[in-house]
Order: sequence, then C-alpha cells, then structure tokens
Amino acid sequence: MTDKLVDVVVKRSKWFRGQGANESYLLGTDGLMCCMGFAALAQGVPKERILNYQTFYQTGELRTPAGNASNNRVLNSLYVTNDSERITDEERETEITRLGLKEGYNFSFVD
Repeated sequence: MTDKLVDVVVKRSKWFRGQGANESYLLGTDGLMCCMGFAALAQGVPKERILNYQTFYQTGELRTPAGNASNNRVLNSLYVTNDSERITDEERETEITRLGLKEGYNFSFVD
C-alpha cells in the first residue's frame, strides 16, 4: 500500500463488470469501463490513453500508485474480480475496495 491513496469513484451506470474478461476494457467504445478504467481517470490519465485497452500493461505506460503495471497478484486480482461472472456486485465491490487499498486506490461506488 502507498502512503497517499487516489480516490476512485465508480459510477455503476458506466461500470462494465461481471461479464467475463473478453469484452472488458479500461474504456470501451460504448463508454463503459472496468474498475481500473475509473482508476486510470482518477489518476489524471486522458480517456484516449485507455480507450480499447484491457490492462494497464497493454498501454505501455500506466502504473498504479503503488508502481505496478503487470505481473502483480493484487493488480491481476482486481481485473479478475471486476470481470468474474461468479460473484454478486456486493461481493465484487467489497473485494475491489479491499484490493484497491493495496495498490493505492480508495474505491467508492455510486449510482
């Protein structure tokens, strides 16, 4: 965990989740985002830098506040939790919030 957390507000109406990883993007052309897309925007990353990418690693430059882009168990778990078809949204939000703290994010979810 980092000393300073980045506040990330996930708008449920724009949140792509629970439908598997194949169509999940940081920001899709339909305007929907996975949790990490919201995180990237909260870090000040322009929308065009995350459009049609599925992970921070694919962008070639994005990192979490903790300094991770790939090959990190926690970051990978955030993607998997976001996309899992086997958990409820309540479970998903709880787990993303817990994992996010380890990468330097303070996630909150709004309607």
